[in-house]
Amino acid sequence: EQVVAATGARKAEAKKTVEATLAAIGSALAASQSLALPPLGKLRVVKSAAGAMTLKLRAASGEKPAAKALADDGEDD
Repeated sequence: EQVVAATGARKAEAKKTVEATLAAIGSALAASQSLALPPLGKLRVVKSAAGAMTLKLRAASGEKPAAKALADDGEDD
């Protein structure tokens, strides 16, 4: 609901996008890749055993603009 409200996307499309994003994050973490997740910060796997992961999130300090936008305004129209 929050993604729909924030983006104006249809609920079904927002659901597919969120699920695909979470799947990509899950795959990256399963491969022990570090992730930059603005505005949250940097996420990495500290320990992984028996299907469980311990993650460390280094919170972003202050508000910094993203290094590169995922899409330009109007690009997804």
